[in-house]
Amino acid sequence: MGTLSLGNAVYSKKDEDFCEQRSRENLVETYREELHKVIEGHNCVDFLPHRVRRRMRKEGILKKFGSKYIVTQLGREILNEEASNRLVQSRGGGEG
Repeated sequence: MGTLSLGNAVYSKKDEDFCEQRSRENLVETYREELHKVIEGHNCVDFLPHRVRRRMRKEGILKKFGSKYIVTQLGREILNEEASNRLVQSRGGGEG
């Protein structure tokens, strides 16, 4: 397992994987409503900036399908996970 060092801090591959996963989750949460529109069949070119679409493609959240974009299975899983977490928290079952 490799390590990454920044200054005096040393990060493992596990730390890096966690940060990448959390970054994807935050991206999905930020654009949750827009991703639901894409699932409903709207063209995300109309409401998602190019840089956001490009990042979502890089992260595996969106996939280009012809001239349109679709939300990938990974994107749908993260959306469903986020929705489940919000439901648990709204019922008072959240951690903390």
